[in-house]
Amino acid sequence: MISFVVRVLLISLLSNCAGGGNSVQTGGSFPIGGSVSGLNAGASVTLLVNGSDRITVSSNGAFTFPTQLVTGTAYTVTVGTPPTGETCKVNNGSGTVNASKIANIRVICTPPECVYTANFSDGDISAYSINSATGLLTAVTGSPFTAGENPHSITADPSGKYVFTANAESNNISAYDINKKTGALTPVAGSPFAAGHHPFSVTVDPTGKFAYVSNLSDDTISAYAINASTGALTFVGNVNTGDAPHSITVDPAGRFAYAANDSTGTISAYSINASTGALTSIGTFNTGSNSSSSPYSVTVDPKGKFVFAANNGENTVSAFTINTSTGALTPVPGSPFATVSTPQSVTVDPTGNFVYVANSGKNAVSAFTINSSTGALAPVPGSPFATGTRPQSVTVDPSGRYLYVVSWDDNTVSAFKINSASGELISIGVPLASGGGPKSIMVSR
Repeated sequence: MISFVVRVLLISLLSNCAGGGNSVQTGGSFPIGGSVSGLNAGASVTLLVNGSDRITVSSNGAFTFPTQLVTGTAYTVTVGTPPTGETCKVNNGSGTVNASKIANIRVICTPPECVYTANFSDGDISAYSINSATGLLTAVTGSPFTAGENPHSITADPSGKYVFTANAESNNISAYDINKKTGALTPVAGSPFAAGHHPFSVTVDPTGKFAYVSNLSDDTISAYAINASTGALTFVGNVNTGDAPHSITVDPAGRFAYAANDSTGTISAYSINASTGALTSIGTFNTGSNSSSSPYSVTVDPKGKFVFAANNGENTVSAFTINTSTGALTPVPGSPFATVSTPQSVTVDPTGNFVYVANSGKNAVSAFTINSSTGALAPVPGSPFATGTRPQSVTVDPSGRYLYVVSWDDNTVSAFKINSASGELISIGVPLASGGGPKSIMVSR
């Protein structure tokens, strides 16, 4: 006869084996999976878990890796081979198996970011897709794409639907529709659109509603409304600038515009009418000790706190604090800051931590850290970093991982990886051929 104590023990063991009562299962293996979205028809993406177990997914929807993982195992899901013409990112891709299946991994595929260069001498646009994993560039099918005569500047609207070039010798603006799958460009109906004399720079406000063009020989800024459905431009009006406005930019909030005036060594500031896009003068601000500072390029940091100008005549970078109420500029203590020879272009990375300057006379990019409180600049270790011959323009991709430079004399695009901690640049790949005389470069989402 079984004793009372033994009977109780047997009942307890049987209950645990059956998973009864309030016990929690602590062992076993469980599937790892989730869903894929944004994959183009006919495309596929290869996914890895912990760098080994793999699955190829050929349609949008649910997926599950073939091998289950034991409770307590850490997992990381990554993209092995991305689909042709797309990039994919993984959300909720890391964790630890905890006695249940994993089904919340999200793989989101999107068209690639693309780099576009305005080739002044050839009158066209070179286009490249970016490998999101490496930063390397691949020429887009159909590139180069015809522009106007001597395109001097290129930009895209924030949504990545349209590209615009300022054509210095044909006195017009070319507008293009971007093929979101391939990056190829198609002229929009009515393009090109009339501009002033020698349009040198074009930019789009952060809402994507307005485009602004600096007309070098007219000493004006032209404002245009952008048709959101077609990309066509409608002229809004002109405002006066200083002599020879070389560059135009808009702050991230779309409230203020700033033009760099080459011949007067100044920056003209404007407020933007949010309804019409029209500009109203705020004032004029000196970039150096006199007019010979020759600011060639002007930009605003992504937080809307500071303005930076590359002064071609003085080999400096000017920094200003923006009055967020009025748009007026106040020089940052210590400004201007020394760079190397003949700075042509200035940009700020998306984090707002680093400034990069293309120096035509030094064949190099200078890199600076930004003091987030004051806007003061300090050289990044190892700066300047070698580029092609006579770099003209510099840009950073929206992820902040890669930097690209076009160089005039050797007609190349150079690519660099950005050290996110220090701002240092690491060359990747070999420079690619652009069209003749590239003057401007930008990245579109």
